[in-house]
This record gives sequence, structure tokens and C-alpha cells, in this order.
Amino acid sequence: MYILNRKERGPGALPNVIVIGAPKSGTTSLHENLRLHPQIFMSREKELRFFMEEFNWHRGVAWYRSHFSHKAVVRGESSVGYSIYPMYRKVPERMHRIVPKTRLIYLLRDPIDRIVSHYIHLVAEGREARPFEAAVTEPGHNRYIAASCYFMQIERYLRFYPLSRFLILTLEDLHRDPTGVMQKAFAFLRVDPFCAGGKFSAVRHRTALKRRKNRAGMRLKALSESKFAGLFTSQFRRAVGRILYPPLSHPISRPAPSEALREQLAHRLQDDVKHLRTLTGRRFRSWQM
Repeated sequence: MYILNRKERGPGALPNVIVIGAPKSGTTSLHENLRLHPQIFMSREKELRFFMEEFNWHRGVAWYRSHFSHKAVVRGESSVGYSIYPMYRKVPERMHRIVPKTRLIYLLRDPIDRIVSHYIHLVAEGREARPFEAAVTEPGHNRYIAASCYFMQIERYLRFYPLSRFLILTLEDLHRDPTGVMQKAFAFLRVDPFCAGGKFSAVRHRTALKRRKNRAGMRLKALSESKFAGLFTSQFRRAVGRILYPPLSHPISRPAPSEALREQLAHRLQDDVKHLRTLTGRRFRSWQM
């Protein structure tokens, strides 16, 4: 077992719950809903991305600890990049080294719908310029396919964490019964499932509202991710963005995959979904698979 040295201990505390994804599956809503519980402290910045070498791993454990309150019974963060292997490697290994007893929440979504929303998100961020079909059928390590291979992502964690440490939820259930889903999450985290007040949100970042930013919009986005912007909460930055981005962007048409393309994507994903159903004992009947 890894033992933190004196420098790594520092102020704050380590998390005991981590939402690991999946991208475009309602993790922002889940993160904010968890915050409503008085016994739960979710990080001010939703995506700390600490266990990703390409982002904040180099900042060290003391930096990570500083984002959590030691007074809270449950402390957590939500970083969807934790479930995009092989784009981001060795995340479970690093996580287990630092927080071997953390609980993991994985929020899933119809795999093909998730791919469409993921594509729109990257187009809006200026990180994808290819036509939809070319992007999602790219051979090899395709980030869209990989992030929808939920069993593959879970399997990597199962080398370090038992399945009992996982809570697997779906966006479809969050849409249908947000209160029931949150009560299940609270029970999993061993806090009072009926203690949270307020109305739970099913969706915070609607893909239908995504817009592609122009050059000025991209400069504004860069500013929003700067060290100075970190002085403000992500909720505040999103609220400001909803006002400032529209004149600096244009709407994105939602791709409508042809029947042939849907069949092609389903074929690439079918074995993973089959293994996921066996692992979880769930049928995911609303999925197009």
C-alpha cells in the first residue's frame, strides 16, 4: 500500500468517491446533484483530471488534496477522462495508488447517442473538424468508440477495485427518475438517501445547445480556462458563457447517422455491450443495441 509522505499530506483531504465518466452522459448533472447533499463535498471545479498524466498528475498529491474539505463525510470529483482508455492510460493504476478505497460512480448512456453528443461537443470546442462519419469510423484507437466501450473501461478498473466499489447508473434513468437515481447514489455512498433538499437536475449541458465558437469565441474560451478564471466557480463561468458565447459562435447541426452507419457502429460495440450486460445483470433495454 502506498503511504503518503509528509509533503503529500498537506491541508485538505483525499476524495472517497470519484465519478469516472462517461463523457456526455450527464456527469455534470450528477456532480451538481451530489453537491446538494449536506454530507457530501464535491470539488468546486468539477474536472480535476488529476490521475491523467497529460493534465494534472504532475501537480502532486498535496495539490489534489487541497480541493477537498476534510470536514465532509463524503468528498468527490468528476473527471470523464478517467474512462477514455487508451487515449488516457494508467488512470486506474494511479488512482489505486493514491485512493485505494475510493468508491467509483460510472454514468452510462446509449452508446450511439453518446458518440453523437461527444462529436458535437468536440466540434463546439474546436477540437474536431472532420465530417461525422469520418470521425466516428476512424480505424485504430478511436476516442468516440473507446469512450462508448463501457465494459472495456470497467475491466481496467476491476484489476484494482472490486465490482462492489462501483455504482453503474444511466442517463436514461436520470432523465426518467432523477430523485430515485440520486437516492440510489446516496445509499451507495452511505449517507442519508432522503436528506438532500432541492430539485435534482437531469441535464445540465444540453448538446442541442452546443455552438461552434469562432476565433473570438475560442479566445474567450482560453481565457475561461486560465489561472485567473480559476478564481471563479465553474457554475459562474458557465453562466457568464451563456451570455457571452452566442454572438461569438453559431449553432451546430446534430448529425443524423444513416441506418448503415448505425449498424456499423453497433457492430463495433456489440461485444462490449454483451459483456457489460453479463457483468451488471442489466439489459439496458432503451439502448439501440
